[in-house]
Amino acid sequence: MKEFLDLSPSEKRGLTILIILICLVQIARVIIPKPNANAAIVSQSELALVEEWEKQLKAPIKENTNTKNARKSQLKIPETAFDPNAYAAQDWQNLGFTEKQTSAILNYKRAIGGFKTQKDVEKIFCMPKEFFVNLKPLILLPEKIQKTTLKKAEKTKVIQTPLNIELNSADSLSILQLKGIGPYWTKRILKFRNQWEASIKKNNSSR
Repeated sequence: MKEFLDLSPSEKRGLTILIILICLVQIARVIIPKPNANAAIVSQSELALVEEWEKQLKAPIKENTNTKNARKSQLKIPETAFDPNAYAAQDWQNLGFTEKQTSAILNYKRAIGGFKTQKDVEKIFCMPKEFFVNLKPLILLPEKIQKTTLKKAEKTKVIQTPLNIELNSADSLSILQLKGIGPYWTKRILKFRNQWEASIKKNNSSR
């Protein structure tokens, strides 16, 4: 056993170096942080592709803005004054509005029961403010509705003439025409009148 377990000086040095290396590896594992396995490594070429993609996304927005400004510039002011209620689809398109915008204008006109003031035309959602400023003087509609208020002295007074009825000979329909007299009081009046007439006849017969 002694000969089997006995180590030579070179073997002892090798074992010592191995133990030192194992200790160093374990210390390095504790001190050095582990790399994130989920972190993606992005190359410069991939970053360039992302930047190019972002530029392509922004391009249509800029194009739509230019198209909108171009449509505004295509709108034309009519040569003569006009009534927007009399304008058909073709008339609005002649001013430069698209078919979709023209359909929306006609639907809006039907919804409000026709244009009544210039303010109604201004409220059209596809009506540019700059274009409406030049169009406003040609619109044959009032700027706003004028509300006329009558004074109390100018108001028409309904004068009711008093109703004259001979109660001794009036029937129930005639009595009902009197103000404040309903079926109940009409019946009471007729009953009293009948009793009064009967008493008079009785007195005359007794004489």
